[in-house]
Amino acid sequence: MDSKMRWFRRGISAALVIWVLLAHAFAQNLPDGLTTGDDGIRSLLGSMLGGQADVNLQRFLQGQVVCTDDQAFAAFLNERGIRTLVTTVRSGALALRAGRCNLLIEGPAVRWVRAVLESARPEPTPTPADRDGPVIEPIADEFTSSSGSVAIVADITDPSGVANTEASGARLVERNGDRYAFSIRLPDNYARALVGISAEDRAGNSSTRRVAIRRIPACGPPNGLDVAMARVIQSDLNALGLNAGVVDGLVGAGTCGAIRRFEPAPVNSWPALQAALARARIGITAQRRSDPSEAEQMVIVSVSDPRDTGLVAWIRATVDGRSAEPDRRAQSGEILYRFTLNPGAALNLRFDALDGRARILAQTRLTLRRLPDMTLDLASAQLQDGRITAAADRVQVEVTLRNPWPDASVDWQTSDPDAGDRRRYAGVPIVVDLPMPDPAERGTATFLAVDRDGSIRARETLTLLRLADMRLQVEADELAGDVIETTNPDATIVVDLMNAWPGAKLSVDMPGSAPEIWAYGGQPRAVTVAAPPPGQSRALAIRVRDTDGVERDTRTIDFRRVASGPPGWLIPGAIGLLLLASVIWPIRGFRLFRNAKEPQSPAPTIPPRLYAVPDTTPVISVIPDQMAAITLTVDPGGVTDITIIQEQHRSDGP
Repeated sequence: MDSKMRWFRRGISAALVIWVLLAHAFAQNLPDGLTTGDDGIRSLLGSMLGGQADVNLQRFLQGQVVCTDDQAFAAFLNERGIRTLVTTVRSGALALRAGRCNLLIEGPAVRWVRAVLESARPEPTPTPADRDGPVIEPIADEFTSSSGSVAIVADITDPSGVANTEASGARLVERNGDRYAFSIRLPDNYARALVGISAEDRAGNSSTRRVAIRRIPACGPPNGLDVAMARVIQSDLNALGLNAGVVDGLVGAGTCGAIRRFEPAPVNSWPALQAALARARIGITAQRRSDPSEAEQMVIVSVSDPRDTGLVAWIRATVDGRSAEPDRRAQSGEILYRFTLNPGAALNLRFDALDGRARILAQTRLTLRRLPDMTLDLASAQLQDGRITAAADRVQVEVTLRNPWPDASVDWQTSDPDAGDRRRYAGVPIVVDLPMPDPAERGTATFLAVDRDGSIRARETLTLLRLADMRLQVEADELAGDVIETTNPDATIVVDLMNAWPGAKLSVDMPGSAPEIWAYGGQPRAVTVAAPPPGQSRALAIRVRDTDGVERDTRTIDFRRVASGPPGWLIPGAIGLLLLASVIWPIRGFRLFRNAKEPQSPAPTIPPRLYAVPDTTPVISVIPDQMAAITLTVDPGGVTDITIIQEQHRSDGP
């Protein structure tokens, strides 16, 4: 019994200890979303949640810096004089560890703290003894920026709490405890401007502090620049092709990029940069004022000084690296230079604008070329040695203008006054469909190269010869019309060509032999042709073709070989008749030399007699003009190979 009571007391004691520990643990746990890195703050908050500490939560939070990601909750805390730092969901824990705040309230803890503060008694009104406005301490006396706006940052504090703060022309963008940040747009110039910061505490006391703002260029020194100078610099940069952007007098990133392209070194002085750009804009130009075909070429040189620096004192001209003449003094307007060139020649000119100390301020180059003489290049498939020989009524001529001048044309004329035309040469050959004269007649065609003024610069004349149709002439000893009859094994034919075209080819072709082909050289040609076998004939073809392989004339001759002995068919025919006679001679009724006899009465029937020669070979004799009927019986198992031999013995007698 005593042992049971002892164990009972021990169980009760253990339960009490566990209950105390759990209560303490729950007292130490904080609501979800309420985080702190200070053990003292954690313990105090745990006691407040457990009801063990009589501490006002609002007064407690006013002595802390609270991080929260809820902007509405941050404004709620600021109204109660609690310093807050608005963070994001991810940056809250980082700010807590970095010490920027000592309490992080987010999630469900926001609703809990807000409910507690709203249900708590309001704080007592500040004592009337506070007569001073908030203390405003800007982090700088002047705030500068090269962009469109600038941030003004100041620390504003007051024992009774800051109720309201503002900056003239600015808006509040951030508050972090006692630090306030305002954003204000910069003026469109580089002059200083003053901005007033005013604040009011909870007791109604106010104070004001003025700070300066100023726009500065994005590069270079912050001083020594105004909007007018910036506009000149931007305009000069754009004129030099450096793309400074819009000329607005505000030196931003685009203008600074153009400045670096002009001068990689950092800008030390804005007036010095302006002077360098003015010198860089000094230019010199040279223009040809003469026709390229003329021997004397005139060049006009002019100098431009957009900023009126007056630095250009001399003009120097050099030809192919050598001085062409003494330097000329620069003057307003244009300066005329004259140069003489041969046809097709070129001069490389350089003109320099010099200052009073002969330093080059600007330079330009110009190449003068005198046009070479134009020439005509004529091409045609039928053109040779200045003559076109063709059988067609029209031929194509390709006209190419060598060294063509600007706006040059090609003109052509023929013997026919109605044929001719003019075309502007566009850099590609011109194809002319040229009419030919009548067959076997001659004519001319003239081609002209004409400049833009209508002057003839080149001339080419062609002779036109229209070819007549080619005709074959064939001669042979045995030729009669279109037939050759010969007993010889071969024959010789003589082939000639009338109205021969250049490049014409002749051929003699006979089946069974290789054709003979040759180019006509202006003289007849004897060709020996093998004759066909005796008694036969073959077609002999003689042709003429032009250079394109087109057949222009054909002569077909029947070549016959006459047999010298009996006809070739005679011997084979005789042999055939003999063979036919030997076949039909034994047949009754076809005996040509049988004597005529009187009709005889039929002979009496004689029974057939059968003889065995030997025993297995019987012989049957019958009466003439009768056929015996033979029946053979073979014993089973005997020889079955039977041969019947019929012999006839006939005579003309009875």
